[in-house]
Amino acid sequence: MTFIPSGQWARYKRIINKFHEDANKDELIWLPEMDFIPLHGEDQGQFGDPVNLDCLFLYNYFRTWPIIGYTINGEVDKQSCVALINVDYLKRIHPERIDSHNRLIYKPDKDLFIHRGDKYMATGDSFVSQAHDEPLLFMLILKRFLNQPQTYNG
Repeated sequence: MTFIPSGQWARYKRIINKFHEDANKDELIWLPEMDFIPLHGEDQGQFGDPVNLDCLFLYNYFRTWPIIGYTINGEVDKQSCVALINVDYLKRIHPERIDSHNRLIYKPDKDLFIHRGDKYMATGDSFVSQAHDEPLLFMLILKRFLNQPQTYNG
C-alpha cells in the first residue's frame, strides 16, 4: 500500500533539486589525490586538478564531537562542518565522480577539501534526504585538517 502517490514524489524531487539552485551557493574546492604519474613526469604535487562543488554548509553540526583537542603544544581547533551536496547536481556537473549508488567517489584519507581558505579532510559521508526510489542529498562530513600540506598553492 502506497500512501504517497508517485506524482507527489516527483514534486518533492523537483522542490529539493530546485532548492539546490537557490541555496547551495558556497564553494567547496576538492583536491583529489593523483593516483598516476603525469604523462611527461612534471612535478605537480600530490593533487590533481581542483574540482569546484556548490554546497550548502552546516557548521558545528556534530556537537558531540570534540571541538578542542589539547596537546603538549597547546589547544588544537578540531571544529567540523558538513557539506550538503545535491546528487542530481553531481550527476549533471561531474558524472564521472559518482558511483553506481550515487555516492561521491573520493579518498577520505587522501583527498583534501578547501572551504573559505580552511583545509579539511573528509571523515565520512551519508545520504540525508531521499525520495521513494533514490537519494537526493549527500552529506560530506569535513574535519579541519591539522597538518597543512604544502603541495597545493591554490
